[in-house]
Amino acid sequence: MLLGEILARGVLSAFDSNVSPFFSKPFIELYLATIAAGYLTTVVIGLIGLARRGLLHEAWVLVLTPVYWLCLSIAAWRALYQLLTEPYHWEKTEHGLARTSRMTSRRPRPDRSRGAKSGIRDNA
Repeated sequence: MLLGEILARGVLSAFDSNVSPFFSKPFIELYLATIAAGYLTTVVIGLIGLARRGLLHEAWVLVLTPVYWLCLSIAAWRALYQLLTEPYHWEKTEHGLARTSRMTSRRPRPDRSRGAKSGIRDNA
């Protein structure tokens, strides 16, 4: 949204000189406060989750939240691009394959020793 705001104001300012610049005094504090509140909320929720699982020693990873947000944004734009260019393509992900997954004990693991594939077929 922040990037969209910058682009919209840039385009509008080309046609109308009365459009206020993005980094004008009344708006920059609001944007920075919003970003800081979002980051703080995400970190607090992450700390609560790590504390409940007894993994508070892994809290350092929450410093990487902005990097995660960037990757999430890139993935969303990529998904939108793929939806528009290849609407029937489906990138499948097999879930529950980790050793610590709760789903691992509920279903048998696929037989990968003989080159067998999962029961899902890709018709793309």
